[in-house]
This record gives sequence, structure tokens and C-alpha cells, in this order.
Amino acid sequence: PHRFAGSMLGGREKLGTVDIQWQQYAFGAGHTRRKTVGFGQHHKKTQSHDFEMYIREMSIVEAGLGCAVWDAAIILARWVWDYQKQFAGKCVLELGSGVGLPGILAAAFAETATVSDCQPQVLENLRYNVELNSKAADDDEGESARSEDIRTAALQWRQKIAACRVMDLDWDQIDAIDYDHPQADIILGSELTYTPISVEGL
Repeated sequence: PHRFAGSMLGGREKLGTVDIQWQQYAFGAGHTRRKTVGFGQHHKKTQSHDFEMYIREMSIVEAGLGCAVWDAAIILARWVWDYQKQFAGKCVLELGSGVGLPGILAAAFAETATVSDCQPQVLENLRYNVELNSKAADDDEGESARSEDIRTAALQWRQKIAACRVMDLDWDQIDAIDYDHPQADIILGSELTYTPISVEGL
């Protein structure tokens, strides 16, 4: 609750406590939304793409800057899609994954993939997004517009996404990390630092 004073109502000064959780309304605390990001050919009839990723975004109050899909993550994910053959047989690690768009997509094409972050709420959401993208959506209206080859490939991609690992990795505590994952051949990262204090550890 926030306390206010000095506002005028009907010529009378009002002083008191307002029981409004301003952060909840300003930032949507406790609420999530699903964003769809499409890759490959766009099908006008169904307004869908060959392959679509579904990402749950959270409130910035609960998940900090790892709450949402930022522009650089979309650009990096499109690069992953365009160069998917480069990931074949590779072990991929994404740092500072946030909601995980590039890393989870890379899991569809790589031998193994790990997405990572260091906040409990973000890690929980990463696990949710891995599971969400490991199975075809029940309400996928674009299925009929895709070729048989794309449908077959998409099923295989989602099966591989199911094996994507989520890791608690804080690069400021790197000496304390018990890293039991395969050595990474490819390390992904987008918009990893917001303040200079994060750079040295990274």
C-alpha cells in the first residue's frame, strides 16, 4: 500500500492509506502471457509458419530481466534457424537464457543442448518453456498448411527439445558450479549484460 497526502477532493484535503498494489497493476505481477515466434515459410491462409515456438513470458517483478523475449533473442533465434545444419552433432550451451528462445530452438537441431540462468523463477519458467515446446500444440491451426516433410521434421525437432537440459549457472559463482554437462561446442548468448558489474564474471 502507498500513502498519499495533499490531494484535493471536493475542496477537502484527504490523507490516508490506499490499498492498491501499484506494482501488480503496473507490471502484471502474478500474470503470464504466451508469445508465438514463427520460423520458416509463412502461410497466409492459416497465419502460421512452418515451425512455431511458444514462449511463456512472466512479470518483470517476479523474473527480472529474464522475464520476456527481447529483440536480440529473436534475432539470434532466427540465426539458429537459418544455420540449423551447423548444430548437427554439436553440444550447445546458452548463457543467460531468460525465457530460452534461442537455446530451446537450438536443441531441436543439436546433439545436446543446455539452457541456463541463475534465478529460481527464471529456471522454473525455462523448464516450463522446454516442456511447452516439446509437444505439438493442440490448437495448432497451421498444421494443415505444412508439407508432409515439415510436419515430420517438426515432430522430430520437438522430441529433441524434450531432452533440452536446464541448468542453474551463475557466472559470478563459476568456481562453485558443479558442471556435469558435456563440453559445449557452441555457446549462445544475447543481451547478457545490463550493467557493467556483470561483465567481469562473464
